[in-house]
Amino acid sequence: MRYLHVILVLLALSLAGCGLVTVSPTSEKPNADAKIQSAMSAAPMAIAKDATIVDYPAKAGQPFIVLREGTNGWTCYPDWQATSGNDPQCYHAGAGAV
Repeated sequence: MRYLHVILVLLALSLAGCGLVTVSPTSEKPNADAKIQSAMSAAPMAIAKDATIVDYPAKAGQPFIVLREGTNGWTCYPDWQATSGNDPQCYHAGAGAV
């Protein structure tokens, strides 16, 4: 399971560089705020406060959704609804998971 998250992060980072990651519309702001809080819960605040927050696409094969741009090289994902339990994750581009 951890390898899947690493692959997802690497894919998201490469897609972001190609412009294939979309930004969430503002009409989804209340849901986006909850997802941002969920993603931020995966790391210490010192990391989470400046991390990019990326949400999973609605369907496989669609681009990841950037909920908030970050500045510290970390990318955090909210709880993935497709799995049981609470599993938000944060990864650094070169270091792996928190």
